[in-house]
Amino acid sequence: MNIIVVLNDKGRRNLSSNGQETAAEKKAAAEENKAAAAAAAASMGAVATFTYGAALYGFAASIPPGLRKKIEEDPRVEFVEDDATIQLDPIEMGGDRRRLPGKPGPVSQPDQEIPWGITRVNGGKTYEGGGKAWVIDTGIDLDHPDLNVDSNSSASFTGTSADDENGHGMLDLLDVLFMLM
Repeated sequence: MNIIVVLNDKGRRNLSSNGQETAAEKKAAAEENKAAAAAAAASMGAVATFTYGAALYGFAASIPPGLRKKIEEDPRVEFVEDDATIQLDPIEMGGDRRRLPGKPGPVSQPDQEIPWGITRVNGGKTYEGGGKAWVIDTGIDLDHPDLNVDSNSSASFTGTSADDENGHGMLDLLDVLFMLM
């Protein structure tokens, strides 16, 4: 049985909320949190196959079925989830394939419509700040003309490119960016 265990914040090294830490300090805190998560796994009788120390604090483990209940009852544990790999169905890209009644051929791609959230946060203007948004998703369209993607900061944890391979990651990113602004 493969599980993900998210630990509560007791024992976690948190960084200050002012965001003034250096990259080295953030990395050191994440490494300390990963070590603490591995130690917590071991003390629960689990062998961590992966540890989380930044966005999440916890571990992944492969355990025998009887150990899950013991781990769930541990006061350090926030929650336990089954760990699973999912596969999305491919999405056909390339325009609208619907036909209008009485009209031959596919309907042309509609004009781009700017969502209300973009206008609300002055999204039509060129962003000149230094802020970043981090998104956990299936990918992003690295070549999309409306996005300024720092591909050097992109990461893939599935063994493939950070480029969107499922046809919807870019929309998710825009939604998150405008919620963060």
